Amino acid sequence: MYSLSHIAKAAPQGDCFIFAVRSSKCSPILGASNSNHFIKLYDTTSLQYTTQLRHRATISDFCFSSTDPNVLFSAESKTVQVWDLRSQRSSPFLAAWVEIDSLHVSCDGTMLAIGDGNDVVLRDCRQMQNEMARYSEFHAESVTAAQFHPTKPNILCTGSQDGLVNMLDIKAGSANDHEDVLVWVFNIFDPVERLTLCGDNYAALAATTSMESMAICSLESGDLLGSFDRQSEDTYIVGCLCSEASGGQLVSFTGSKLPENEGKLFGQSVGSGLSEVETVLEGGHQGLVRSIVGIQDTRVLASGAEDGTLCMWTMEGKPVSHPRKVTKKTKDAEAQNEMFVGLGKLDTCSKFKPY
Repeated sequence: MYSLSHIAKAAPQGDCFIFAVRSSKCSPILGASNSNHFIKLYDTTSLQYTTQLRHRATISDFCFSSTDPNVLFSAESKTVQVWDLRSQRSSPFLAAWVEIDSLHVSCDGTMLAIGDGNDVVLRDCRQMQNEMARYSEFHAESVTAAQFHPTKPNILCTGSQDGLVNMLDIKAGSANDHEDVLVWVFNIFDPVERLTLCGDNYAALAATTSMESMAICSLESGDLLGSFDRQSEDTYIVGCLCSEASGGQLVSFTGSKLPENEGKLFGQSVGSGLSEVETVLEGGHQGLVRSIVGIQDTRVLASGAEDGTLCMWTMEGKPVSHPRKVTKKTKDAEAQNEMFVGLGKLDTCSKFKPY
């Protein structure tokens, strides 16, 4: 279970929404983007405010460098801002042709993946003017999610409003031939909002959608392992977190639009089905929660809401292994669950076409 440890406000006047919360992998920094066009930075140990990064327009996405504790990337319109956190100054680059909807940095810190309209663009983090690749043929609508593999810098997963989730091996193709880059295609039908790598060795992928549904995909076999529809009209998915210490166990956090539950977060383990609610985060937010992130391998959580509050939640004692009561207990579902929690080494030799 988690308890509320710290709380902060995005703005003193209280009329500022928090859109997204991100944490740095190589420094104790937490960032929160808000409706006033700022990214505010906080210390992850105390939620103490440190500084803010001002933008001129709505911040569509941002991410920290995976290797440099002083670098942050943010996107507004067609521009990527590369921030030096020591000076709070940025170097802007016109990095897109249409509009940037998603950003993510490879685990080795060398590449930045950008969702530029329907295109997936790779840029060199050391020389942002260098466009390394542009994949225009993999999605038919806006690329709303990009996620590099946590340990394999050549593996990139993308999701789009066209309902497709792709796994790419960006080292497999050439500058003019992209056919070998595409490894798997998963058609989950609903517009994709977020992607989370999970499972043993991060060999599975959870995709959540704007229809509040979720699909689990195997990056090893190319199989769709399972899908879960919206639980009720009053609930919405805030995000999914994966704990490496628990063998890649995936936990889904949902919020509620009911007045008596507004501001609460409900955590459920994901396997062959959704468990009953195992964790409730309450007492911090008063509005709809829009983002959640794990820190220290999910021993600490941070969440941001439309009421402008940023909350930090700390695990009480040691993690508890809950017996999971799933919604379906068929042999097929149990077999899928075994695949999900015990996926092995990635095999990138085949493709699956949904058409």
